Amino acid sequence: MAFDFGKPEEVAALHWDNALAFGPGLAEVPLDEMDEAQLRNALTYAYMALQEAYQSGYEGEVIQILKTDYDEVFRVLAGVSEEFREVVEGNRHQFAGPRTKENVSYYKKLAREASES
Repeated sequence: MAFDFGKPEEVAALHWDNALAFGPGLAEVPLDEMDEAQLRNALTYAYMALQEAYQSGYEGEVIQILKTDYDEVFRVLAGVSEEFREVVEGNRHQFAGPRTKENVSYYKKLAREASES
């Protein structure tokens, strides 16, 4: 377990800040207004933030907050990109978090559901 530097929301925000330090940042529009390239960038940042938290030993609320962020970007991207859905279905997407059978199934289902909505 990692040392907590504040409330879970603050720790999650710190991991987002660290991820965003490695690039041009996020487009300043809601997810549902981003184009595919912007969504791919957002997913990369969400992945980096979540992976950093896992690697730092965080559990519980911090991971849940960052996983929720990752899942929301993933869902929106899967809803607009057939190519992304094909990558997910073909097991070629590197999911955030542990690569368990359950996790892979979860993201495949999330991608399918996003394409249907």
